[in-house]
Amino acid sequence: MMSTAVLVLALLVMLAGIFGTILPFLPGVPLIFGTMVVMGFFDHFQRVTGGFLAWMLLLTVFSVALDYLGGVIGAGRFGASRQGSVGALLGGLIGIFVLGPVGIIVGPLVGSIIGELLAGRSWSAAWRSGWGSLLGTIGSSVIRFVIAVVMVGAFLSRVF
Repeated sequence: MMSTAVLVLALLVMLAGIFGTILPFLPGVPLIFGTMVVMGFFDHFQRVTGGFLAWMLLLTVFSVALDYLGGVIGAGRFGASRQGSVGALLGGLIGIFVLGPVGIIVGPLVGSIIGELLAGRSWSAAWRSGWGSLLGTIGSSVIRFVIAVVMVGAFLSRVF
């Protein structure tokens, strides 16, 4: 049986994880999953079972993939070329290292625009692609937020 103090601490960490889906300096969904794994040990995997954790791991992997692919998907939906899509992906990866948390949002936008311009496309096509990348990044953040809330709700249904 989990102690109340451990459970409250876990819920506070998971709440931070939910905020981490909005604030780019916290690894939101992975933080929630990690907390679940630790709680599984405290619970001796009675309520937080291996099967439950496997499903939560799938959601976590999907969420992390969205971190990197949201901008690419959005750029593609707005007519990005292959170079624009690659630019959005590289921009997201490079952006986080160069600009920190802001780079998650700005990187795909700038990368997509640069990729389109290098492909010889017009400024308007480049901006449209960049805009799509930005919208895709924001959309993936909304999806990650929903995943985080669902994961915490599933955890709560297991322990209460």
